Amino acid sequence: MYTSGGKALIYTAVLIFLVATRTAGSGTGTPGPPRSKIDPALRCDGAVFWFDADNKRITTIDVEIADTRRQRITGLKGRHLLDFSRGMLFVYPDAAPRTFIMTDTPAPLDILFIDENNQVLNIHHHTRPMSDSTYRSQGPSGLVIEVRAGFCTHHDIRPGTRVRWWRY
Repeated sequence: MYTSGGKALIYTAVLIFLVATRTAGSGTGTPGPPRSKIDPALRCDGAVFWFDADNKRITTIDVEIADTRRQRITGLKGRHLLDFSRGMLFVYPDAAPRTFIMTDTPAPLDILFIDENNQVLNIHHHTRPMSDSTYRSQGPSGLVIEVRAGFCTHHDIRPGTRVRWWRY
């Protein structure tokens, strides 16, 4: 017969076992590739590639793509980006001035507005979470990218940086 303390110990051991087997390699005896902390609530629909002025790739992130009106309205509401490896790409059918709001978004973000030439038009760094603050593009934008706050500073992303994206 187990006491409640004994059950907690068994549950902890089972949890440790499950985590260890899930993060282990592919079963071949060699460890798998390093895994980033990925929020399971985010889909991985595609990738965004960032390039400097010399066309040298700066970094790449996996993105959830919001290309329907409903997906764009929902965005990252109620969700967190756990690291710099993930983001959300908003795809619009046309280039126009855009405005974003942080209502129900629980973590600060960097919001990047992308122009028709696939260059960063402007960036709003470290947006204010859970607020009615609005963040506007400084011209027509057909793509908007949201990443974890600090991403742009960390990777030296600035206006004029070029992006490319693709859908998986």
